[in-house]
Amino acid sequence: MNSIEGKISGFLDSSRGYRENPEEVLQLLAFLALIKKRHAEKYFDLFKAAPNQQKAIFSDLGHEIDENEFGGISEIKTLNFFSDELFTKAIYLINELPNSDYSIFARSIRNALQGNRSYKSDNISTGLLASIFTKLVGDASSDSIIYDGSAGYANIVSTLQGAKLQLEEINRSVWQLSKTLLLLEDREIDFKLTNSLLNSRFKKTKKKADIVLMTPPMGLKFSAEERAALVNEEYVVVKAGKTLPTSAGDVLWVQQALANIHSKGRAMILLPQGWLFRGGYDARVRDYLLNHDWVESVISLPAGILRHTSLSPAIVILNKSKVAAGEIKFIDASGLGNSEIRKVSISADNLQLFSELVQGKHPEHVLYKSVLLPDIIKNEGVLNVSHYIKPKSTWIAPDVEQEMKTLQQCTADFDAAQAKLTKLLSE
Repeated sequence: MNSIEGKISGFLDSSRGYRENPEEVLQLLAFLALIKKRHAEKYFDLFKAAPNQQKAIFSDLGHEIDENEFGGISEIKTLNFFSDELFTKAIYLINELPNSDYSIFARSIRNALQGNRSYKSDNISTGLLASIFTKLVGDASSDSIIYDGSAGYANIVSTLQGAKLQLEEINRSVWQLSKTLLLLEDREIDFKLTNSLLNSRFKKTKKKADIVLMTPPMGLKFSAEERAALVNEEYVVVKAGKTLPTSAGDVLWVQQALANIHSKGRAMILLPQGWLFRGGYDARVRDYLLNHDWVESVISLPAGILRHTSLSPAIVILNKSKVAAGEIKFIDASGLGNSEIRKVSISADNLQLFSELVQGKHPEHVLYKSVLLPDIIKNEGVLNVSHYIKPKSTWIAPDVEQEMKTLQQCTADFDAAQAKLTKLLSE
């Protein structure tokens, strides 16, 4: 834990009793840091002002930031609900933040969010998951565009330096804090507050993304009215009749990802294992992907890697311009993790092995298998890794001759013991 993380952690401890939701406390700290970054001199005036005047000064500065950076739709007013004492402590804490440490501060806030078990904490991916996606993407060029339609706190895309970010998030408070942290990191972003499944703000954009990265909420359920509206969305290329099935939550993200990449783009989506083999509408979408040969890789991840479930998820990589046409790479990374208290870790060596397996550098490895497209189609389009990579048996055939000798010795020992017992009973 760096010194900034230590100060944030200490402030969260001291705020207990003032606010029930730690994310609101982190939002206050992040927004104050953005004010200091944008208006250092005005922030110093806020710092040295009398405590009973600070909220009024903050409101003026916050309104300016809100208009310039958030289009006047942030929840800045809610930050005034903090007590004067806590508000002053927050201002004093941020004043100590060196101007060169805003990126470190933003990363420290995300680390604090990862340790937070409150109801919105599922909006941030684990650091391990971010490392895995970073390995999958590799180096992103400065002119590349990365899209995420369920951005949350942007813990993954924030680690990819250089690329332009097109992001969407449905939750207003999550969007505000996430965008604040990205602004502190000087990222080039276009971050929309919207429901990307029903009203994506990028569907009409002329320049599609090079890469889509998404760790969307799994198993979303929609009302009958929403399903009737979703079925008419342009990105829904596999038609389902008048309405979508109730189980279409996962497969919608797959189609939405496809719609946001250009003709040579890639999409990397975290999905539940069930989508890889479910029938019905899910199977029809898989058939659509296979018919276009857009599935590049399927990766099974360790159980417990997600914060909200102990199940093993999968990453599906789609590529509209595959190098190795007519085949799909399956990687079983489910056993590469080490279970620790309340989390899973992967060693640096195993993380490197994971990267090399995805790149196809170890074609004979027991955790890797390249399967021809016709073989997958003949298997009804099933994509779960365990169907193609069977666990290596550890069973060793016994030495029959040695086992017979052991049996004979046991029989002789038993006969001797029985004879001895019979003799004792007869005396």
